[in-house]
Amino acid sequence: MTDTVDRKPLEDMDIRDIACEWLKVHGFDGLCNSTHGCACELVDLMPCGAPSPTGCLPGYKVSGCSEECGNGCAFHIEPEKPKQE
Repeated sequence: MTDTVDRKPLEDMDIRDIACEWLKVHGFDGLCNSTHGCACELVDLMPCGAPSPTGCLPGYKVSGCSEECGNGCAFHIEPEKPKQE
């Protein structure tokens, strides 16, 4: 596998860095948590400062807001990869 992730030295990494690296390597765009109705992109991973170890799931970015949400969001992170049309 080709390493395309810019890595910090291991001693400088925290849990956010480790999670971000793992998500990038595996092709995910961020995290989502349907229980709390939140999502975060890799560029702003874990802004809450307290991610749920059982509720935050890796996911894929989907532009726009779903009818179910209806809040006018610019994007959502969904656990299922969007189907190509």
